Amino acid sequence: MVLRTALSTLRSLYEMKGHKLVNDVNKKLEKIKKRSKYRRPALISDRLYRPDVVHPTNSSDGCDVACGNDAICLIVRHERDEEEDDPAIHYGLIASGNQLMKDARIRDKLAAERGVLCFEMEAAGLMNHFPCLVIRGICDYSDSHKNKEWQGFAAMMAAAYAKDLLFEIPPNSVEAEKPILEVLNTIQEGLHGLRQTADETKMAVETIHSNQTILLVDIQQGVQNLKSHKAEDLFIARNPHFVVPFPSDPDFVNRPDIWTWTEMRYAGSEKRFALVGLGGLGKSQVAIQFAHQVNASTKATFEDSYRSIAEVLALPRRHDPGVNVLALLRDWLQKEDVSPWLMIVDNADDIEILFSKTNGQKDQPMPIASYLPKTDNGKILVTSRSWDAAEKLTGNGKMIFRVLTMEEAQALQLLQNKLNQDVDEDDALRLVHTLGCIPLAVNQAAAYIHKRSRVTIQSYLDELQKSEKRKGTLLLSDRGDIRRYDGVSNSVVLTWQLTFEQIKREQPRAANLLSLMSYFHAQNIPEYMLHGYNSGFGNAEESDDDVDDVDDDDDDDDDDDGDLEDDLDVL
Repeated sequence: MVLRTALSTLRSLYEMKGHKLVNDVNKKLEKIKKRSKYRRPALISDRLYRPDVVHPTNSSDGCDVACGNDAICLIVRHERDEEEDDPAIHYGLIASGNQLMKDARIRDKLAAERGVLCFEMEAAGLMNHFPCLVIRGICDYSDSHKNKEWQGFAAMMAAAYAKDLLFEIPPNSVEAEKPILEVLNTIQEGLHGLRQTADETKMAVETIHSNQTILLVDIQQGVQNLKSHKAEDLFIARNPHFVVPFPSDPDFVNRPDIWTWTEMRYAGSEKRFALVGLGGLGKSQVAIQFAHQVNASTKATFEDSYRSIAEVLALPRRHDPGVNVLALLRDWLQKEDVSPWLMIVDNADDIEILFSKTNGQKDQPMPIASYLPKTDNGKILVTSRSWDAAEKLTGNGKMIFRVLTMEEAQALQLLQNKLNQDVDEDDALRLVHTLGCIPLAVNQAAAYIHKRSRVTIQSYLDELQKSEKRKGTLLLSDRGDIRRYDGVSNSVVLTWQLTFEQIKREQPRAANLLSLMSYFHAQNIPEYMLHGYNSGFGNAEESDDDVDDVDDDDDDDDDDDGDLEDDLDVL
């Protein structure tokens, strides 16, 4: 801050009065003999060659002989007049490197793409340790045409500017700064701690891979960044990270309609989009192919996922007592200088959890939906069983894809992949058809058959068709899946039961309608058969938003029709 203030002050003075760097240097040189190498060389030695003119590698001749002085080889520039500073002072980005820049094409490319003014080596690596200001005297054009004639003059101009800059720094500001030795000692201690952290992180990654834990962190690149930048918690890695609690499924069957829609939304301008469908239809399996997955089934798991991501990113203050990790990560992801990211919010089903009301109380926790970042720099993919929850999270019903059952060919391919053996195609087709082409049910059946050498697809079908009770028993079996959360059942029946319990809790009238519909055949239920399903259903359980009772019978009929439409929409 001290240097920046002094720099701004000096720059303003130069703007108003111009600088006297050459005059000051010449006065000093007049008093000191044998220092002519620091004087300004003749202008004829200042040659800027075109980028395509390269000095011969093996030539010992000077540029005027080896490359020529013809106008066709040079870039012609006008001579500075009295209204311009001479020499000119430029402010901007200086690139540091560990070797000389000798390529005009690369020079021009970096200047065009990054706004680089010039290149230097002396300060290379310092910025990785502590902020500093580089003052560079220009003696050549960073091309193959080395010109040592201007080195002395360039060094003297840089020194003269540095002297003027130092005069703009108040002495008390310097006294408040730490000595460089103390700064370097602090850096050395930080490097030691950083190496230890990097080693511990590397061991943790090896443990994760060997034990096949549910948190997979591709952190190798992050470790390399930590080693190279050598800054403990003050540096946040902005290179890609991968935080997904499950491995990818080698038997995954692509569903082009869902996949294409998801890719188009990700490539588009919308920042939030969602996959909605019943449990077991494969929403999460599609989402696992993307990065930064956050399980939002409960607030606790949401916060745990945020903590895992904050740990991988090495966010400062993440270990501070009482710090709100949810807000910490959200605010960091909303920064403009953060690399583009994708977050997947999985199982965002419960509106009460996502959008719990605070009732204006300061000590009451904010709803977890408020901790989802809002920025043009990242995207959020939501998976949910609830259209309402998905619509509230995305803010746009057009950004929601309704996930249905698999196509028959896709379900057949999934069954074959899971069984990993030749199967009778007719039996396999009958099985996936019986299971409704539901991915979770197909997975469940394949796991059951695969673990029992004496069970075939045909015998499994026979068992399914014995009775509804036997079918329920088979579909209740839970064989586990490393691509599902701990404590979450792999049973399609239990998965749907959880969905029904949620509907019953949030929309009891809709659950009542679903119970009635279960007595009919699954297709073509006459609508008139469903009217009156709500008779006798207690008003105490109705929501505050329901239409008030009125005496008019026609109005009652209209209300019943509206209730039916609302409840069908929920289902």
